[in-house]
Amino acid sequence: MGASKKRKYIEVDSFKNMPVIELADLQAFVELVDQYKPEHLFTKKEAATNGEVKEAKSGDFLSRTRGLINQVSGAGKSEFYFVNENTVYSVSGNGYKTIEDYEEGMKKSYKSGDEYYASLNAGFENNDEYQQSVADGFSSKEEYDKAKNTGFIGGVAKVNAAKLAGEVKDNYFGKVKSIKKDGDLYRFARSAGFDSFVEFKDALKAGYVGANAEEYRAAKDSGFGDAEAYKSAKDGNFEDPEEYNNASQFGISNKAVFDRYKELENMKADKGYGFMDQANIFDLLNNLESGKLISFGKMVERLKESQALVKIKAPSNTRDWLNVKITKLMKVNSLPEWYTTSFKTNEEIKAFVINDEHIQKLGEYDQNSDVFIKN
Repeated sequence: MGASKKRKYIEVDSFKNMPVIELADLQAFVELVDQYKPEHLFTKKEAATNGEVKEAKSGDFLSRTRGLINQVSGAGKSEFYFVNENTVYSVSGNGYKTIEDYEEGMKKSYKSGDEYYASLNAGFENNDEYQQSVADGFSSKEEYDKAKNTGFIGGVAKVNAAKLAGEVKDNYFGKVKSIKKDGDLYRFARSAGFDSFVEFKDALKAGYVGANAEEYRAAKDSGFGDAEAYKSAKDGNFEDPEEYNNASQFGISNKAVFDRYKELENMKADKGYGFMDQANIFDLLNNLESGKLISFGKMVERLKESQALVKIKAPSNTRDWLNVKITKLMKVNSLPEWYTTSFKTNEEIKAFVINDEHIQKLGEYDQNSDVFIKN
């Protein structure tokens, strides 16, 4: 199919006083062109649309037939004509600028000239990729190719499948569930700094989507698990994931509190105490300077201050309140479970200070004045 030499096109405004044969099919028109081999093909662009028809001028073929041509199935914004033996053969060009473009478009399965040229302008060479690109929300072939090369084509379906398989938690999926097109998913991921779909999906499964990719990589390199653990560790000033995990077993979310736990626990074990508050009293007296004294009232006050440092705190950020379990909120400002206590009254504290053998080695308690004097 096709003429043996390049067709010549002339743009016209009108034909006058000539019989017209209006063809309904562009392919039939092309076959007639190949059969009659006219020296020139005529074109007319910017055909009237939406039923818009210019008022006919006497003898103006185009004006009289434009409305009819636009009603032909597949009519677009172009028209082709040729003249053979004083007869005009006409057809809607379906948006194509030339017959050659139409033939090329047909080979590549384009449905119209508009679609064909839009695809070429976007850099696509076949209709399948162009249609997929449009359907998936990509703005250009360059963007489509980058998404394809980094695994984002089909990304929305893969994310939904991961959710159905239970690989992605509901609260993590909530950050991307409104994204319905691969193009939008690709731009969302790239704006956060993710280089590939594999990395993006891994970050989503770990809860880092919505954050910067650098944060995900830093967390991954440091050995932390999901985003919740990483955020909690950072908020608690933990750098070592193993230390954070150890602290979490005791319900401790702050490194300073965990350090205090280890101090008291070691002291409790070393001295053979049965409770943390006993180790706490020893620690307070042990840290007194030599020759200094402390009243019993001040001792009790410092014990309470020391205990306040390890009490369960409310979230500092009001947004984090929603993520705190009710059972934990009910314990706010109370001593944690790991901080075991034996003293119920001040008299019990005083009896412990007077009778404990380890404290006796530190100094002397004067019961008359209720003061402890450090050796």
